[in-house]
Amino acid sequence: GPVALIDATTEAEAREIFETHLRQRQVRGTPLGDETPLGQAYVKFYDAAFVANSTSGFSLLSKLLVGGELGATLMALHHRDHHLLIMHCFETGRWGKKSPGIVAVNAAITQQIAAGTRLFDFTIGNETYKLQFGVIEHMLRGYEQGLSVLGRTQIGLRRTRRTIGTLVRKLPKKYWPKRLRE
Repeated sequence: GPVALIDATTEAEAREIFETHLRQRQVRGTPLGDETPLGQAYVKFYDAAFVANSTSGFSLLSKLLVGGELGATLMALHHRDHHLLIMHCFETGRWGKKSPGIVAVNAAITQQIAAGTRLFDFTIGNETYKLQFGVIEHMLRGYEQGLSVLGRTQIGLRRTRRTIGTLVRKLPKKYWPKRLRE
């Protein structure tokens, strides 16, 4: 059916998309928060950051409709000509293999280009779907120092894991595990 990315224009629409996003994440097994006080603090934070700021233009909550049926949700921040995609999620079940999340991100990029946005930022994370969009990775800089043998070992293991991950992502797709090639 016809595909449309719909942005929330009222706080009620933003609330609906936010609640749908929470449900989608729960179904996919990656909840935004759980029943602990810390988990609920995450939900309250994102509620305040996104729903409460949706009418000011600072946050943007969107839903992808396919033939009138919900396919995915997106949560982003927008400042001047910078668009930061913070989270997205999609419906499971029959949608699982049809990549509604990718379609929603593609629609959001197209929408932001038309609006004159200069930078579309996928924010942190090295998820493989980002490679489909030709993302250019900009490393954040940090400094860690182990103060004990255990601390130095932990830092060495983290650096090794990051290095191996970077090298694997640079390999041609034919060498990737099958689950990551799709």
